[in-house]
Amino acid sequence: MNTLGKLLVILNFLFALVVGAFLAIDFATRQNWKTQIDAYKRELDVARANSGAMSDTFSNLDAQMKAAKSDLEAKKLELSLQQAEFTAKVTELQNQFKEAEQRGKLAEIVTTKALAAQERMKQELEGVKKVIEDREDRLVKIHKIYTESQNLVQSLDRDLKFTQERNQILVSRVQELEKYLAELQTGGSKDGGGPPRLNEANPPARFVKGVVERVDKDDKGLVRISLGTDHGLRVNNTLEVYRTNPPEYVGMIRIEDAHHHTSVARFVPIAGKSKQVREGDTVSSSLTPR
Repeated sequence: MNTLGKLLVILNFLFALVVGAFLAIDFATRQNWKTQIDAYKRELDVARANSGAMSDTFSNLDAQMKAAKSDLEAKKLELSLQQAEFTAKVTELQNQFKEAEQRGKLAEIVTTKALAAQERMKQELEGVKKVIEDREDRLVKIHKIYTESQNLVQSLDRDLKFTQERNQILVSRVQELEKYLAELQTGGSKDGGGPPRLNEANPPARFVKGVVERVDKDDKGLVRISLGTDHGLRVNNTLEVYRTNPPEYVGMIRIEDAHHHTSVARFVPIAGKSKQVREGDTVSSSLTPR
């Protein structure tokens, strides 16, 4: 074989290789396109399914959007109503605040007037208090004067009674002395006796004990005692006078007028001693009980 034949064989072999390669490429290309087409079909089905889902989603979203719009409109309306209510409330509160401010000013004026009236009342109360205190002082003084007057009246009444009793005693004594003088002028008494001597003791028949109730303020020797005829006392009876605190013998008294519960007596002082009877001193028929 010559060179040309070899060259033709080589060219033929190369051509076969090229054709085979093109065939292989065509087969491979056809296989890839089918596979790719199937893949595209599957992707198209998926895309269609996704598109349906997206359509449903978009429908749902559109419905939700419409519902949201409706809700938004309702919220807007509600907000508008609330805003109008809020505005009305704010206006009402402003009016109430103005009214409260006016009432506060009025209350402040009323409070100021009340404080001024309270101050005036306080001053008037102080004045009334002073007047009451002055009246109370005057009432106390008047009551004191009245009490002193009552005490004075009682004292004067006691003095009057005591003076009347003393006058009666003096009248009785004068009558007794006149009778005694008449008896002396006629030659003595029938029984040969007469008034006991001044310092001669003449106690009652039974033991008696009492106290000096009163001493005449003008005649200190004239006293009233708590014993009388119901105790057995008679005119001219004598009683011993003493005091216990401190123990002291005072002297003797002689009954000049005896009544039912009390008697009036004349103090017989101790010779050489100047003692006086006091209210509260003890009187008895003897210094020791019989």
